[in-house]
Amino acid sequence: MDFAGFGTTTAAGVNVLAKYGTLVQVGMGRSEAPLNTYQLINKQLTIKGSSSGTREDLAALLELMRSGKLHPPINRITQAQIPEAIDKLREGGNVGRFIAIYD
Repeated sequence: MDFAGFGTTTAAGVNVLAKYGTLVQVGMGRSEAPLNTYQLINKQLTIKGSSSGTREDLAALLELMRSGKLHPPINRITQAQIPEAIDKLREGGNVGRFIAIYD
């Protein structure tokens, strides 16, 4: 699932999917995204758009997260690294979420 939709995040999502994987595009930070069509065709991927979801969808997603089968990329940072992380988010080159760990 790409909740950001900044083009680079969509492209990265396509690149990391396994064969027969599905990318669900939710966010629309940009109206266009460059896609690696080799990956799309070779891995026989599916891309779906979604403007919202139901409570049941959210419950299923939370259950998937609880099961341990979902491994989103997480970047743990210190409080001092927050400004640098914000810069990376502005540039659109980050994959995953930043999580600030405080002492």
